[in-house]
Amino acid sequence: MRILYFGDGEWATNSLLRLIQDGHELLGVVLRVSPTDPGLRLESEQLRLPIFQPQQVNDKEFVDQVMALKPDVNLSCSYNQILRRPILETAPLGFINFHAGKLPAYRGRNVINWAIINGEHEIGITA
Repeated sequence: MRILYFGDGEWATNSLLRLIQDGHELLGVVLRVSPTDPGLRLESEQLRLPIFQPQQVNDKEFVDQVMALKPDVNLSCSYNQILRRPILETAPLGFINFHAGKLPAYRGRNVINWAIINGEHEIGITA
């Protein structure tokens, strides 16, 4: 499967490596404007994957770049920009976003920390 991968952090880096291990074709990696962790960039460079870092992921120029790559599906793992209709429609199988919290209760950043602070007995992940 042809995948364009959007992400940040160790969780995203480990997921990228698993996608490669499972034989998927990675078309490139889209990094946050200000990544929280250098790992995804370093692994992408080592794998010689194209790296994108748009200021605004929904800008027409970037949407056109994504369309030209012809992904089957786009995956997002801890990416921080809000994805609007044009970017969401760039792949025939759509866009799958993974968030490290149970939505809508745990939106935003540091959701696992907040679940612990709030005394939750379980945490969730939302796709």
